[in-house]
Amino acid sequence: MLLGTNKYDLAEMGYTRECEAGYAVAQLCCFVALYIVYVKISQMVDDGKIVKVPEQKQMGQVVKPAMQQTTKEYDEAKFKEAAQQALIQNIVLAGIYYKWHYVRTPLVLISSLAHDACTFVP
Repeated sequence: MLLGTNKYDLAEMGYTRECEAGYAVAQLCCFVALYIVYVKISQMVDDGKIVKVPEQKQMGQVVKPAMQQTTKEYDEAKFKEAAQQALIQNIVLAGIYYKWHYVRTPLVLISSLAHDACTFVP
């Protein structure tokens, strides 16, 4: 996909609006999927099962200590991380596009990879 965007300039060919629409539809589908997951998590019955979450380290430093959570709390925490990632991704990309109107890599590549980002489950 990236090689194709380097070979063909979509902005010069007049496909800017189509790229914007494709990006908007892909992100809308991603947020609808996130909403469906949110509804499923909020309807989940807290069964009291405990999940042991190991500590998270980055560059040798403990970012999050080890903890024990119920399955519902764990799912809510992971959902919150996924929603934040999707929101920040959209804000950064909107800033790049607003500032430089660069269609090739951001809009096309992120539109095609939105499905992967929405279905990634750590």
